[in-house]
Amino acid sequence: MRKLLIAFIAFFTSCVYVYSDNTAEIWGHVHNRFTGEDLGSATVSLLRNDSLVEKMTLNQAGITYGNRYVWIFNIDLNAKGDYSLLFENEGYSTYKLALDFSKKLKKDEQRYVEDVALDRLPKEHKLNGATVTATKVKFYHRGDTVIYNADAFQTAEGSMLDALIKQMPGVELNDNGEIKVNGRKVESLLLNGEKFFNGNNEVMLQNLPAYMVKNVKTYEKAGLASTLMGKNMGDKEFVMDVNLKKEYSIGWIGNAEVGYGSAERYLARLFAMRFTNNSRIALYGNCNNLNDVRKPGENSSWTPETMPSGLLAIKKVGADLLFKEKRDLIKYEGNFELSSSRLDNKSRVTQEQYFPQNSVLSRILSQRNDADIKFTSYNTFELWKKNRQGVFELHPTIYYQKTDEFAHNNSVDLSLKQLNSISTAYLDSVCQGLISYGDIINRNLTNTKRKSDMLDIGSRYNGFLKTRTGNMFGLDGKITYNRASHKQRQSTKLEYPDSHNFVGTIYDRFQQTDPNR
Repeated sequence: MRKLLIAFIAFFTSCVYVYSDNTAEIWGHVHNRFTGEDLGSATVSLLRNDSLVEKMTLNQAGITYGNRYVWIFNIDLNAKGDYSLLFENEGYSTYKLALDFSKKLKKDEQRYVEDVALDRLPKEHKLNGATVTATKVKFYHRGDTVIYNADAFQTAEGSMLDALIKQMPGVELNDNGEIKVNGRKVESLLLNGEKFFNGNNEVMLQNLPAYMVKNVKTYEKAGLASTLMGKNMGDKEFVMDVNLKKEYSIGWIGNAEVGYGSAERYLARLFAMRFTNNSRIALYGNCNNLNDVRKPGENSSWTPETMPSGLLAIKKVGADLLFKEKRDLIKYEGNFELSSSRLDNKSRVTQEQYFPQNSVLSRILSQRNDADIKFTSYNTFELWKKNRQGVFELHPTIYYQKTDEFAHNNSVDLSLKQLNSISTAYLDSVCQGLISYGDIINRNLTNTKRKSDMLDIGSRYNGFLKTRTGNMFGLDGKITYNRASHKQRQSTKLEYPDSHNFVGTIYDRFQQTDPNR
């Protein structure tokens, strides 16, 4: 069955701007050339014929697009002369940029100029002697953002991110990777401001070393519409942002774990990641037959009774990709995972009922074998206009799952005068219908087979455009294709004696759901 849903939503938001009679607007960013870090403390001066016209410090002006500070100046189109910009920041070299208006500015135009890169000056330190006593603050507030200082928490050598987060005041980490801050659920766990493994928090929590973390921030992250308009458009989400130390902003990390135990139990795990300021590639693999993915002893909520019965073997491989252009105009995020699981479960139950003349012995044999294969792919393509006055986002997804289940349940009730007169192996043969026995009251043989197959391919898209008048147009929609099939067969044979002969009643049921297209 094909489902096609395309929705168009257009809405307007109005803003009021006040300009002089004949002006245009120019704007841009400032960043560290080596690390790419946004320089909010920079001061930008607008000069005309080398004379100061206007001056602003970015973080004092407080104008932002997304998470970056912006400098903005109004140009008087009636004034004659050569314009230039002077960029200054303590500890950095000064940079002067001559403005080229060969493409003439128009009235009320908003023109993006440049993302200026400043070079850090060599540091010089001269100390005669000092006594320093420091106390590390565990967390502090900056506006609505709570910032946790990772170095203020003591973690054991080799600890991962989950050990750090568990120590942070007001933070609760559940066994499934769900995080709550003062009772509020964290909607996304970010790494340096970007999503990681499509919301699978456990990958980052269990594989990112705690020593690499500079700080952890919790705040409301603006969505595309809010970033575009520079104000809250109702699309914010509560996030936890893990920020790495500068010395770890570019490089490789990896870890592996291998184990083998009694009863042929095994564990193998591998994680590797290469990252820079503008890209990230992460790979991981995991296979085990331990039934439980949690680590006993880490917290008091570990409950062995919730473990699945039988033997569960899991195999997973996955990849996470991030590539973005330096000015964040183009960005791609992708997440892929292929997994398989197999459950083998056998049980044997013996029940005895004592009566004065005879006793009834019941034997129940059950076996279940489940196999599951799953593939998922989640992708995001994000494209901004050069002047950041418009954005389009595409979210293609693929989900595929195939399951194969087989179960048989056999039971028999026997009338015995001497309960010790029959061995367990002989009793199992009777229960499975392999041999007969004179004192059978009834015997039930049931086999069940199930097979299912599901494929879901789709894509969401949304875009926003900001007009010169400050209004916004929005467009979103979704295209999906899905197919599903299901087959089930159940066969039941009930046997009971009648005048020293066995009478059998057979029930055979078959159910099939054809693929929907």
